[in-house]
Amino acid sequence: MQPSVLDVDHGDVASANPDDTNPYVWLREFGSVSPVIHLKQSKRDKGGHWAFTPEHNADGKITGEQVLAALEESGAEEAMLVLELSHREREPAESRVLADLEASVDYWRQYVPD
Repeated sequence: MQPSVLDVDHGDVASANPDDTNPYVWLREFGSVSPVIHLKQSKRDKGGHWAFTPEHNADGKITGEQVLAALEESGAEEAMLVLELSHREREPAESRVLADLEASVDYWRQYVPD
């Protein structure tokens, strides 16, 4: 299998199989051949490219512990974790971009060494 970018939390939302939208199943299955992993906080109802802020993490389904555990289970030896966050191009979201990026980096720093 060719190396590729794995975009966590995409999937076939029309599928009846819950594994088709389970980011951890995807990480375990494809983490070892995906040198780049896109990360964004997603709600349990499948919505969003949210930042890793306390408010979004409270009802989000992506956690650092689970991402790293799934990557380890996949046999991945190295992966670049890349934040894939989206903000609206108008207020009030526009004023939160830098703070959300900082909060997201701070969140992931606890799981990924410098």
